[in-house]
Amino acid sequence: MHSKRIWGLHPTSVAAALAVLGTIFAGACTAPPNKGGPGGPGDSADGAGNAPGDDSGQGSGGSGVIVDDDGDDLATGDGNVGPGANPTAFPAAAIFADASITPDQVTAFADPNAGAQSGVCVHEPHLSDANGPGALFPKNWLRPRFRWTGAGSETLWEIRLSAKSQNNDLVVYTNKTEWAIPKDLWPAIAEGVRDPITVTIRGLAGGNIVSGAKGDFGITQALAGGSMVFWGTSSSVPGVGVSALYGFTVGDEAVVPALSESQVTSVNNVFTATGSDLRGEKVADAITGIEPGKAQCIGCHNATPDGKAMIFTDNYPWNIGIASLEAGTTGAAPAYVAAGAQKYLKMPFLGTGMMLPADTTNTTLITTMGRNRGLTDAASSSIYINYGYNDPPTYEPNIHDLIWIALDTATGPDETLPAPDAGLVTGQPPWNVDYTGYERQEAAKTRDAALAAGKGTAWGVIASETLSISNPTPAKTSMKVAYAVSESSYDGHPDWHNNTADIKIADLSSPRGTATGVPLAGASDPNFLEYYPAFSPDDKFIAFTRAPAPSNTSRCAQGKPISRTDQSSTKCNNPTAAQLGPNPDGPYYNRNGEIFIVPAAGGTPVRLRANDPVACGGEVSPGVLNSWPKWSSVVRSEENGKDYYFVIFSSARAYPGQFELTPTEYTPPISKKASQLYMSTIEVDRATGEVTTYAAIYLWNQNFLALSDTEFKELKTANLTPAWEDFTIPEVPPVVIFK
Repeated sequence: MHSKRIWGLHPTSVAAALAVLGTIFAGACTAPPNKGGPGGPGDSADGAGNAPGDDSGQGSGGSGVIVDDDGDDLATGDGNVGPGANPTAFPAAAIFADASITPDQVTAFADPNAGAQSGVCVHEPHLSDANGPGALFPKNWLRPRFRWTGAGSETLWEIRLSAKSQNNDLVVYTNKTEWAIPKDLWPAIAEGVRDPITVTIRGLAGGNIVSGAKGDFGITQALAGGSMVFWGTSSSVPGVGVSALYGFTVGDEAVVPALSESQVTSVNNVFTATGSDLRGEKVADAITGIEPGKAQCIGCHNATPDGKAMIFTDNYPWNIGIASLEAGTTGAAPAYVAAGAQKYLKMPFLGTGMMLPADTTNTTLITTMGRNRGLTDAASSSIYINYGYNDPPTYEPNIHDLIWIALDTATGPDETLPAPDAGLVTGQPPWNVDYTGYERQEAAKTRDAALAAGKGTAWGVIASETLSISNPTPAKTSMKVAYAVSESSYDGHPDWHNNTADIKIADLSSPRGTATGVPLAGASDPNFLEYYPAFSPDDKFIAFTRAPAPSNTSRCAQGKPISRTDQSSTKCNNPTAAQLGPNPDGPYYNRNGEIFIVPAAGGTPVRLRANDPVACGGEVSPGVLNSWPKWSSVVRSEENGKDYYFVIFSSARAYPGQFELTPTEYTPPISKKASQLYMSTIEVDRATGEVTTYAAIYLWNQNFLALSDTEFKELKTANLTPAWEDFTIPEVPPVVIFK
């Protein structure tokens, strides 16, 4: 369902938002004397309303417009009124969060400076600490939740929020170690408090204040936009009901299902790499509840430029699907994906798929395709399209090239197959070792040859490297594509046993042209693994994951061969501690991964402050699996001379209800803590170019699945591979999680 929204609010909130802004349309309002000056032009209907000087107040905002996700005007303000800072945003009366607490019980807190100032660890929001500034919330963001731990003996808590601009402190008393700013109070605070907010939490035990903590966070008037879709899974292996794509829009308190494997209707008749059977047809490979040849996994996903569909890389043998997110057509291929193209998307060993927003024809998909570097006949398509019919029988890829697939291809290979022999299903095939004479195999070979014959018309090679290309990502306004290069990428991702990974930029002459990748300065350092690139919405920056480069011998400590192509065990005998190195993971899912940004033209990389867990929590980064950064769909330019960007990423730092995902033979052989989603605000000074990054904001709504306007349930999944675009997803019911 696609809806017009104000500031990312639901349509049901539009009336309330316009009521708040009512004076904008009614006429002008004069700011109180000595309480700030006029604001500049605004980018929303309330205007900027920022007042200069130490004394904040109501300044006159500039003209502005509220638009919906499509850019259509919803309301226009005359700019004569801007709400500005509000010195009474914090209520004067204390909030008693638990009915059992009485005023006489809180007298020990009368002096706001009394008692211990240590012994409490504040987990949310991330406050300023020794590692840097606290979190910076967009004013339309999910309301902050406060969560902390103390010494354990405390029976009563005080939370105190103070700001220089406020006439009062916001004071809360609770028996619990968790509290969220009330939903009806958050808009006034988000709009009215323009200066840093100091949080003090103190714990009472035996009539004395025995523990405390203090730190700052802030609110920016910049508005985050768009919706987020992420992969939530409770298992490291595919299965019915264990994973799905979930989504929400900025400000939602819960999530809704966006797409599941069972909804995908455009993926079928997918062969395994041997070509003799469909994926999931053999007993050993079957997944209960999933029909052979159908979609098994949608976790590795990217949005189509219009936000109405998702491009995903399926399970082995790594085909691609494009599935609608729109109500009524959920799971179906969009109309611009022709029937023939759907067949070419089933070619094996494809990588991450993407489309160029600058290509308005919607006719070309860009991805990677596996080939075997041991086969040197570059003119032969069989080095790419290969179900295992070569001599020797099976060549699986160890390198990927960047390719295009024409989505307007009308016809494709015949997918009709004879029925499988019973022995195929049980794993005891009756045919010859080389499969000759088997009718089903011959039909598969014919299909393979037809796919190969489509090279140049239905698909083609854009770029080929000495190393393997993976994870292509598009620029927003040009034909540029960023990608990672590493030793191998069997399944379209940098293999975990790789020792190198760097980022290159290719500038395509056209969506189906050719290009040569150029190393991105600041993200191609041989001392680091650099991968998972993502362009900012204005193409000025690239976010990426970076980790220390490991050594081959570091694999040996895990009892694993050093690569898929070199199974020698002699290189792994009794490595010394010095040989092992600090990082056994390689790229893909690296425990030492961190998020950096770098100018898209190259430059000095900037490490995000958001990599750091709370300093008091006992965790440090590198070490918490920060990965998969994605930018919001918009960048906001504010009247304070700053541009605001927002980045979402996954991290395995500790959170309530964290669980372990069991490694598989295809993942690094280490225990994996479940990851969750975090967001970071990035501030860029337009005059100087100085970049300031802020602490991470935990998205607590990812743990709640909305069932109705009043009902929800806990969602216990590891949440990964987020995408942040102007998605067309089902609307999240306005359920309130914390009263």
